[in-house]
Amino acid sequence: MNVDNFFDLSDCPAPHIVFGLRLPPMTLGHITVLRGISSPYVVPGEIGITDTLIAALVCANPWRDSERMFHKWWFTRLVSLWGWRCRKMNMTTESLKFTAYLNEQFAFPRTTGTGGGSLRSPFIYRIITELTSKLGMPYGEALDTPLLRANALLVAYLEQNGKIEFESRAEEERKIAFRQFAAEMDRKKFGGAK
Repeated sequence: MNVDNFFDLSDCPAPHIVFGLRLPPMTLGHITVLRGISSPYVVPGEIGITDTLIAALVCANPWRDSERMFHKWWFTRLVSLWGWRCRKMNMTTESLKFTAYLNEQFAFPRTTGTGGGSLRSPFIYRIITELTSKLGMPYGEALDTPLLRANALLVAYLEQNGKIEFESRAEEERKIAFRQFAAEMDRKKFGGAK
């Protein structure tokens, strides 16, 4: 994602409606709730329509309310009732809309930087740690921070401290042109449709 588009999206996220629910910007708290219930949207696993219904319910409410909701005796009935209410909707379309919402919420600009290797801790804990330790944000406030805003704050902090640089538009275009050239050369060398 282009850096300008990233910051614009962070400031003014697109409206999303899934299963008739308006989904506000996803906060770090929402992700911790989804991790707590082992949602396959944030923990590896196979995704079913019930998982999408539950994840949409979580994201449509403030994260603290969602966290409390799972401990209520009526929660499974709520999910069943909500599934029945949505039965005439196109489930594939609704799942794709939720996936588009997640893709937007997890957006991050293309950058180059120093450092190597891969980190093993879940990204949510890395983001919370960065917000609380480097930016001095209280833990509760960090959990209430929309994910896109948290990413924007971290990107700005890392750029200020020389840890990353944004790819220029020319560099992005050069990489795209190179990938297209390489694909064309592969087609010529190995055959295949144009």
